[in-house]
Amino acid sequence: MFEFEPGLIIWTSISFGILILFFYKLLLPPLLDIIDKRERQISSSLEEAHKTKKEAAELFSDYKQKIEVAHINARQIIDNAKVESQIIVKKALDAAKLETKDILNQAKLEIGALRGEMIKEVKEASADLIVSVAGKVLGREVSIEDNVNIIRETLNES
Repeated sequence: MFEFEPGLIIWTSISFGILILFFYKLLLPPLLDIIDKRERQISSSLEEAHKTKKEAAELFSDYKQKIEVAHINARQIIDNAKVESQIIVKKALDAAKLETKDILNQAKLEIGALRGEMIKEVKEASADLIVSVAGKVLGREVSIEDNVNIIRETLNES
C-alpha cells in the first residue's frame, strides 16, 4: 500500500524547503511586522491605561481633599455663625436690660418728683384745712402767717 520512493521524498523535501524559504523571505517579514505593530499598539494602550488610571487616582485624591477642606470650611462657617448669633443675642439682651433699667430709673425719678409734689399739695391742703378748722374752733380767724408758721413747726417736729 504504501510504497517508499526515494525520488519522491527528495522532490518533496526540495519543494518543502523552497516553500519554507518562500514563506521565510516573502510572507514572514510582513507577518512579523504586523505582529510587532500589534504588540506595540497593545503595549501603548496598556501604558496609556496605566497613565489614565494614575491620573484618575490623583484627581480622586485631589477632589477628596477638596471635599474634606470644604467640609472643614463649612463647619467653621457654621461655628462662626453660631458664635456671632450668640453675640448678637447677648448684645440685644444687654441693650434691652439697659433700656429697661433706664426706663425704670426714669419712672423712679418721675415717681419721686410726683411724690414730692403730692406731699407739697397735701401739706398745703392740710394747712388750709387746719386753718379753717382752727378758725371754727377758736371762733376767730387766724392770719395766714400764723398758720404757716404753726404748720411748719408741726411738720418739722414730726
